[in-house]
Amino acid sequence: MISQFNINSFLNFGFFLDSNDTPFTIDESLIDQKKYADCNFSDLIDIGYDILLKSFTKIHSKNLDSENVVPISGGLDSRLVLGFLSKIIDSRNIKTYTYGQKNNIDFVIANRLSQVLGTNHKNFILTVNDYTQKSLESSSNRMNNKVPVFFHPNFEKIDKHFSESTIWSGFLGCLWKGKSLPLKISNSKAQSIDHFVRYNRLRNSELYSYDDNLLITYLNNSLKENSQLSFDDQLSFFQRQSKYTFNYVSFKGQKKVLFPLLEKENIGFWLSIDHESQRQKSKLLISIMERYFPELYRVPNTEIFGAAESDNYFSKKVKKFSFKLRNRLSSFYAGIDPSQISYINFRKSFHNSEKFREIIKQNLSNLSDRKVMGDWFMSRHNNLNWSTKLDIEKIFEDASKTKKKPIHDILNLVSLEIIMKNQ
Repeated sequence: MISQFNINSFLNFGFFLDSNDTPFTIDESLIDQKKYADCNFSDLIDIGYDILLKSFTKIHSKNLDSENVVPISGGLDSRLVLGFLSKIIDSRNIKTYTYGQKNNIDFVIANRLSQVLGTNHKNFILTVNDYTQKSLESSSNRMNNKVPVFFHPNFEKIDKHFSESTIWSGFLGCLWKGKSLPLKISNSKAQSIDHFVRYNRLRNSELYSYDDNLLITYLNNSLKENSQLSFDDQLSFFQRQSKYTFNYVSFKGQKKVLFPLLEKENIGFWLSIDHESQRQKSKLLISIMERYFPELYRVPNTEIFGAAESDNYFSKKVKKFSFKLRNRLSSFYAGIDPSQISYINFRKSFHNSEKFREIIKQNLSNLSDRKVMGDWFMSRHNNLNWSTKLDIEKIFEDASKTKKKPIHDILNLVSLEIIMKNQ
């Protein structure tokens, strides 16, 4: 049975805060904030490259008989892994894959990356037909029933090609880029918690309380004063990354998944350099890419709205404007896909596919029948009444009336029901 606390955290963040799972540890022994204080930026580029290359080489030496596969997207994390692996083995012997809608920005850029390096690449195109009740329940199980379903590849297709392969994951690359962290490291627990909550709350949701002392108390108690990690890094590592992201990249059914960025040498280097001037906004990471992987550096990336790092200032601004305009239009018109959508357009599918809509409706009805929200939850959501089936139906009906209304809350509630059903 899922606790009321975890129901609230799931509706806040999309994962269960109160989880005893510790899927990975962080070796702090090599973290030293003073070690690189006197190094100039150019030297750090070479030092960072050498450390990463040695760790990749060491990992590969222990997996010589493996078929190497790198899942790639339009961002920098998987590109970093692909680049370093290509320094060790012939890129023609590396298999890559991407998934999503055929022409979305991640899909297009990933294919461009594979062409540049000449990898053995496969595309897995997602359609609304990939989302059945059976597949959603199975997918949730494979992700440990810990995170929302819908935001995953078609596992059956991946199994068909890569079930015996070794997967090289770019997991934790976001922290090497400073992504999800504030521009300046927080000076106090309260400041770091405030940033974490604001950054990680599910956007455009009406299902959670904005002032929940229980969640804040839990996060505060999780922070350690004597850690080499900043409060911000602690929250990102041990809350979001371990309880959310890790479940998507380490899904069951894979023979072996490697996490090179978790190696203690890499942890030690990236958490020893200055956050604001070197780690934040991917500054050092991008410079390593530019110096040692110029062919990958010149390929556009999703993190700057589909522009390339090598583009001039004006081109980047145009890309950003076009990207945000399309996203804005998509919020009003379900027929327009957002600029960056790695899966399918769920809102459009909700209105256009009777089968998909029926799956949504049935799961919402089942969740209503459970009556799991209770007085504890309702006391924090005075504008909602979850006690009867009619209220859940009303959420469904309201979304059905207009194509302008986002369905994020509906997908999250359906995910909660599927997780409960699987338990």
